[in-house]
Amino acid sequence: MKNKSERCEVPIAAIIDIVFLLLVYFIVTSTHVVDEAYVQVNLPGPGPSNPIESMDVYVLKDHYELMGKKYSLEEMDNYLSQISQIMEDIPVNIKISKQAEHQKLVRLLDSLNKVKVTRFSLHTLK
Repeated sequence: MKNKSERCEVPIAAIIDIVFLLLVYFIVTSTHVVDEAYVQVNLPGPGPSNPIESMDVYVLKDHYELMGKKYSLEEMDNYLSQISQIMEDIPVNIKISKQAEHQKLVRLLDSLNKVKVTRFSLHTLK
């Protein structure tokens, strides 16, 4: 006959295995929560306002057009050099007629490069 104390023993090795399995389970399934309410973000303020948001330059068959006025290449160069201080921040929309020569566009791009205009887009007119 077995002793009463021997019959009531719980195997400790099995309990340790279960505890380690539960520990691994909770470590793997847990997520690290970052308290984002206290993270300070410094956003940039609005830049200096410019009254002109963009400038449309039309490259047509026999002339350039800017704000409703017709210009030759020399007149366009002179005008752009006069307003070169504000031209760096203004995006320029170049709208090209299908009848215009490619050379007229290249000359206009050279003129814009002289006054350091880097923000421009090209559009083809219908």
